Amino acid sequence: MGRADPYLFVGVRGVLEMAPWARAQWDRGELDEDAFCLIVRRSEMLGLAEFSADRHAIEHWGHADAGGTWSPDGREELLAWLQMDVRTAARHPELPACDQTRLLPIQSSFAVVHEALGRIGSVELTEVDAIVPLEFMSDAASRVAAGRDWLLVEASDATRDILVHVDVAALRGDQPDGTRLVESMTAIGGEVLGPLDVRPRDPDASRAVAPAEPFLGRSFPARATRLAGQTACWSVDFAAWTVELVAHSCRQLGSSGDLLIAVRAARDSACGSAAR
Repeated sequence: MGRADPYLFVGVRGVLEMAPWARAQWDRGELDEDAFCLIVRRSEMLGLAEFSADRHAIEHWGHADAGGTWSPDGREELLAWLQMDVRTAARHPELPACDQTRLLPIQSSFAVVHEALGRIGSVELTEVDAIVPLEFMSDAASRVAAGRDWLLVEASDATRDILVHVDVAALRGDQPDGTRLVESMTAIGGEVLGPLDVRPRDPDASRAVAPAEPFLGRSFPARATRLAGQTACWSVDFAAWTVELVAHSCRQLGSSGDLLIAVRAARDSACGSAAR
């Protein structure tokens, strides 16, 4: 079995409400901005990706591609996505060059994608998607714990139903069952996630959360693990942290290869029209 591709993919799905100036330009066919250029600008200005060939810059990811679909009519879309090469210089200087594993920029890349959309308008977040190359991922326990503490600083009184979809394309041994995955996730993130239940393969249609959509041509098969729960912290920060927690837990359980993850929430106007 070959190594996983060295690419991390992240995507933000939801409903985009364009700012008045952007909507006016859109209606006239004059809107020059798109997801690609906004993501490039934001990642470069934060020093996370480099496009100037500056020898002093240290990339956190190599920009591979980006895109997104915008609609002004209230449809849910894959609003923005980013593909990154994770083989960069942003690793500990004492590690040997042959050690390809690193702390993957999962949460920072989601932040860039969401902030890029924020230049055009506000986003009602419904789902985040990711494809994580587990063979390039180092132990993220301390960062996941820091993210848990960050999220616990502020939590709403309202809760949202969430559904976490998990599928591993290539495994070392058997796929971890849902119960083992829940135990691993709860050990670090139980205070934020609350109780998680393993959903049957044929989800109960009475639940408020719709199934995850295909992400960049890859769909969740019937064998994918699905975990249902609730959270008072629904936001891009929460969803990105959950992606990293799932990836860390799968890695700890012995999974390898590319991991497809979706974190989806019910659309609920009681919780606000736009997720932070």
